[in-house]
Amino acid sequence: MTTEEIMDELRYENEKLEKENEKLKNEIDSLYEDNRMLNVKHDELNFEYEDAEYDRDSLY
Repeated sequence: MTTEEIMDELRYENEKLEKENEKLKNEIDSLYEDNRMLNVKHDELNFEYEDAEYDRDSLY
């Protein structure tokens, strides 16, 4: 195998890895967004629970 062939193979492998890296970065970004949305929903439900608990306690 010549030096040029080796370099071509390495370039090809590098391109594949860069594409995979970009795909994984996008997946991580998506997971962070999903996590953020779940945290917001959790906070909303927690506030609703606290409000309901306050309303319940005020009945007594």
